[in-house]
Amino acid sequence: MSLTKNELIELFKREVAAETRDDIQDISEHENFLTLGLDSVTCIFLMERLEKHLSIELNPIWFWDYPTIDAFSDHILMLLQPAQKK
Repeated sequence: MSLTKNELIELFKREVAAETRDDIQDISEHENFLTLGLDSVTCIFLMERLEKHLSIELNPIWFWDYPTIDAFSDHILMLLQPAQKK
């Protein structure tokens, strides 16, 4: 799957907005997930939604390791990059 960072951020925002029932315009990619209203349970639901869209397995711990949409998107993009040949 090939996504740009902006596409991934928009996907994240749509899914966070759906999970929190907030307007997508109110979702900032630089805000902490806790500030956005997500807790450990809603992060699991969000993770499941993202896994379906991205066709990859995500680790729920990553929501705490990469606590913003921006940081998590960078991590996911790194995972989606094809392995570089040496």
